[in-house]
Amino acid sequence: MKKLISILIVISLVLTSYSMAFADSGTDGTNAPMGDPPTTYGWDVTKTLNGDAYGSWTYRDSVKLPMTLTYNYEGDVNTTVSGSFSAPLSQIETTLGFSVSYQYSWSKSIGSGTYPASLNGKTIRIKSRSIYHSYAVTQQQWSKTLGVKTLIGSPTTTTVKKPYATDWSYDIM
Repeated sequence: MKKLISILIVISLVLTSYSMAFADSGTDGTNAPMGDPPTTYGWDVTKTLNGDAYGSWTYRDSVKLPMTLTYNYEGDVNTTVSGSFSAPLSQIETTLGFSVSYQYSWSKSIGSGTYPASLNGKTIRIKSRSIYHSYAVTQQQWSKTLGVKTLIGSPTTTTVKKPYATDWSYDIM
């Protein structure tokens, strides 16, 4: 009986060794565990400069020319985002090259001599608007298994406008 148990153990070990010799191997030639291969996920993020975009006019003071006072204006303009981000914000900002919370500060003094003498005697309304660099930010999610990259879903595009200047003008009343 002991001899029979010994033979069964030897046969079991031989069969186990034989089956392991034919197990799936990893890409580096080592034995890989059975089951699904590891999958990583990520995002491709690109930007395209669409050109300049302009904000709405903000009307300031109405002034009869020639001016006798100096008018001082200042303000802050924030970056605007039309849409939402699915990719990590850090990756979006790295691609853009600036923070989406970027703020542009400006100041302007308008006084005597700002407008041509041909407007003397007329009343003007001072106005300003922000100027932005407009970017299209495209995000595409992907997965990668065994070195094969597969796109997930459709790409989404979000518009980001970064302020960089203020445009000044006037209307004759």
